[in-house]
Amino acid sequence: MKTGLVSVTFRKLQPEEIIRLAAESALDAIEWGGDIHVPCGDTDTARRVGEMTRRAGLSVACYGSYLRLTDGEDPLPAVRTAQALGAPLLRVWAGKKGSAEASEQDRAQIVRNARVCADAARACGIDVAFEYHGGTLTDSSASCLKLLREADRANLFTLWQPPVGMSTEDCVRGIRAAAPFIRNIHVFSWREHERLPLSEGREKWAACLREIRALPGEHCLLLEFVAGDDPACFSADARTLKQWLREAENTEER
Repeated sequence: MKTGLVSVTFRKLQPEEIIRLAAESALDAIEWGGDIHVPCGDTDTARRVGEMTRRAGLSVACYGSYLRLTDGEDPLPAVRTAQALGAPLLRVWAGKKGSAEASEQDRAQIVRNARVCADAARACGIDVAFEYHGGTLTDSSASCLKLLREADRANLFTLWQPPVGMSTEDCVRGIRAAAPFIRNIHVFSWREHERLPLSEGREKWAACLREIRALPGEHCLLLEFVAGDDPACFSADARTLKQWLREAENTEER
């Protein structure tokens, strides 16, 4: 299982600094964000950042776009940026409304636009994954699965992260429910709106990692949003994550 960093963790840092942090922490990959570091449509920057990433011995895990799949948005700039970056996966968002708020018309719109995006990405050899997030149609595993099945595209998946405040038991159930569709995982430890050292989420992540390690296919665990936006805290979190993975491997070997 690979490890990595979501670049929006450090919006104030330049790509070169983010690459250095990931490499020094012996991580494998970076998800590059489309708001600051690799702007959507800027294929020259995307190509440059992708090449820098690979020269450092890292891979590009994903292009984290902010495409919301609402009517009037053209997915092609995001697809072409992901292609220039060398990203195998394009992150999109399932609208701007939560599942309880969205109407059937809203859902139909997202389904229709997800199909258009997935088809455009498939032509470039790229998969698409929904951000698993509140305030969108992926705010629960049930709504996320319904969306994926309605869109019905073989290259359409979801990312996963623990919803803030969700119990360990519900997180485990959510992973199991969405298992066939989960790609990368965003890793962090939060208490409400407070970012904590990853080590404080040990109990929850131990249970989640047991499920994640059983998922089909290859996945990347991507660190996101560290305490105080502090590179030193990030380095500590990277050590914690790698230690957890070593412990999980050793347990399986016994």
